[in-house]
Amino acid sequence: PQAPGGPPPPGLPTHPPPGAAGGWPAPGQGLFAAPEIQHPVSTNLSGWLQAIFWVLAAQSVLIALSAWNARSAFQTYDRGLASFSAFQQWASADSLFSLMTLLSLPTRLALVVLVIVWSWKAHRAAAGLGPGPRRWGSGWAIGGWFIPIANLVIPKLVLSETERIATTPRAGRRLAADWHGRKVSALGTSWWVLFVVSGLLVSWSGTLGNDRDFVIGHDTWALHYALYTASAVLAAVSCACGALYVKDLSRALSPASIYGEVRSGIGGLTVAGTPQSTVDTWAQRTAQATDACEICREPMQPWDTRCPRCGKRRTATAPQMPPDSWTG
Repeated sequence: PQAPGGPPPPGLPTHPPPGAAGGWPAPGQGLFAAPEIQHPVSTNLSGWLQAIFWVLAAQSVLIALSAWNARSAFQTYDRGLASFSAFQQWASADSLFSLMTLLSLPTRLALVVLVIVWSWKAHRAAAGLGPGPRRWGSGWAIGGWFIPIANLVIPKLVLSETERIATTPRAGRRLAADWHGRKVSALGTSWWVLFVVSGLLVSWSGTLGNDRDFVIGHDTWALHYALYTASAVLAAVSCACGALYVKDLSRALSPASIYGEVRSGIGGLTVAGTPQSTVDTWAQRTAQATDACEICREPMQPWDTRCPRCGKRRTATAPQMPPDSWTG
């Protein structure tokens, strides 16, 4: 035994464990608290959401073109050329525009569902970094979408808070700075503003479309098509911004980012930017692993229900939990 104040014996740690007096804060204590459970955002979920964004962007471009084509056909019919052939061309163009709009509805529904799920997953992943008290709980990531009028603002506020936490510098798997004052990206703001404006224009044009048959003046038809064209163009730009925003935020909350794993070369895997204790834990889990993920070959324990790197779900083969010394 060493006298008080003397150097520690060889082989013993030189720093107190987390939660010890004078050491790192225990889990749940303060801004720099070490997380107990990590829930990174699945790369599969992020990839599907980005794909849906790009699909809807392409569909929005087609809708804009078909709406403008229908407007041109209507103006040809309305400018003293009210022949039967001109009417047929207008009817065909309007039918094509209606078909393009109808085909986009399943994509829009899938996008809304995936954005809600992804928003909730991102919120939970950010919570694992130990940010401390937050203004928006995980319930707002889902419930905020279903409150009339407020759903134009609340979902973006929840995502902005998650973004601030995700982009804050870290020491291993803990935040290393205050996240409250960080700025949000212009990309995310552009996505949301254009999304809201596009939706409002669709609502306005839809109202005109419902009333146009009862209006003597034909200007309502032209305005209806013009509004829908502008809405579709804004929607296409919004989807492009949304896909890039999801890509960036998902990368900041991905398994590779949270666990400090980075690809090096072809098939290489290194551990970078993590405290020594985290590296030792990862090495110990690898040595004790009894299985590997069938997708990314990440070592897995019998009690793991998901791959810690790619999020692939599987059935646990053992009901017990890992020892406390392995949780980091």
